[in-house]
Amino acid sequence: MKLIQVYAPTSNRPDEEVEQLYEEVQCQLTTDCHYHIVMGDFNAKIGIKSDEQERTTGKFGSRERNERGDLLIEWATANNLKIMNTIYKKKISRRWTWQSPDGCTRNEIDYIMTNRPNIFTDVKVLNRLDAGSDHRAVMGVIRINVRKDRQKCLSNPSKRPSIEQLVIKKDEFQILLTNRFSALELEGEDGVDEMNDRITTTIPECASEVPPASKMKDSKLSTEMRILMKKRWMMKKMEVNNNRDIRNNIGYAELDKTIKKKAREDIRKQNMKKIAETIKNGKSMKRAKISFQLGQDRMLTLLDKDENELTTQDQILERVEEFYGELYDSNKGIEISTKACNLPDITAWEVESAVQKMKNGKAAGN
Repeated sequence: MKLIQVYAPTSNRPDEEVEQLYEEVQCQLTTDCHYHIVMGDFNAKIGIKSDEQERTTGKFGSRERNERGDLLIEWATANNLKIMNTIYKKKISRRWTWQSPDGCTRNEIDYIMTNRPNIFTDVKVLNRLDAGSDHRAVMGVIRINVRKDRQKCLSNPSKRPSIEQLVIKKDEFQILLTNRFSALELEGEDGVDEMNDRITTTIPECASEVPPASKMKDSKLSTEMRILMKKRWMMKKMEVNNNRDIRNNIGYAELDKTIKKKAREDIRKQNMKKIAETIKNGKSMKRAKISFQLGQDRMLTLLDKDENELTTQDQILERVEEFYGELYDSNKGIEISTKACNLPDITAWEVESAVQKMKNGKAAGN
């Protein structure tokens, strides 16, 4: 897990400093790591979700978005990061993170972003924590299945040669094999067993010496889309420097409309590609569908038998357990025979055979 703490330049600083900051953070995101969490004061207001195809934000934003917010959304989209503050429903009084000195202005400018939204269970503002600052602390609650992730790492160690890596670096791998086998031929005549041992040990050694191919970050946005976004940003920057209203620029409006349409097409194309790969490889469609979702929809309220509203998580779980307990409770009487019968003892072989026939993960207990 990599934690990156950010303090972005304020609104009175030039945009070049903000772009430089995002480039520095992006360099840290390129390193190989399972969990990336970027958090801190971004001095940007992302506001309410402007488009249903916007995958970076959730349903629960607050107030309006400014230019720095547009820049943050574009950067997070390009790096496949989710802004977790917008995933969970909170009151307006529990969303703002910064207050002006006169106490009249309150904005939400501190965020927590990640490439793995499924590890978060909640993100909230700590109202009672007095840190002696005009900012309020933002807390993210994380739950990770350490045992499951550790098994993934052990089952795929980085030192084990990968067939895919060898295919990518086949020319380099072929040169290493040719040099090693040439050396083997010059060593004279040996027995068949000795030559077999040398061959079987030489091939894995050459495979382990081939450097791994660099991994390209999987992005849902095409190169053409990135060029258009860069062009839109430069156009906006030019209008602002000339003190002109960007809303009066027809070319900018058409370009912005094209980018939004193209973004929906790129995301849809990437999702269809993932679905096709899932079907081709015979993998779980349910898992593929979950990867398209953003966060988890949590049940906030539930009614009990007397139509009273339950709001706490413990009360909701108790009501669900009670409902399904009554739903599947059998009222049919069972006749139990009291006749004694002589049965042979259960052998260890019978128990072992029964256990082997059971499916993995389907046992009702340890």
